Amino acid sequence: LQFIEMNYSRKITIDSISRHVGLNRSYFNSIFRSAMGLTLQEYLIEFRIRKACELLPNKDLTIGNISRSVGYNDPLHFSKIFKKVKGSTPTDYRNILIESFETKQADLMANINE
Repeated sequence: LQFIEMNYSRKITIDSISRHVGLNRSYFNSIFRSAMGLTLQEYLIEFRIRKACELLPNKDLTIGNISRSVGYNDPLHFSKIFKKVKGSTPTDYRNILIESFETKQADLMANINE
């Protein structure tokens, strides 16, 4: 997991992760799935999408910048994967996050002014 956390923004493969831990790809994927409940590939995708979600509220970053920073060189491919995982496009997800934040901020200010 540490290898993924340190390298998720790079082009890493299941083979490179398996080599890093010194295990056969199939065997490593099997024990990873048993321990984590998902395949190594699924974990890598979810990790990258989670990192992208952390970056999305930053309006200064384009979707392309975010996709590259989490290991996807093709923003269109990133958007497809993101939608598959999150159920909405990165842009829509960003808008929801920002709207939610602004609503909470307005509610907080209203409570302070009461």
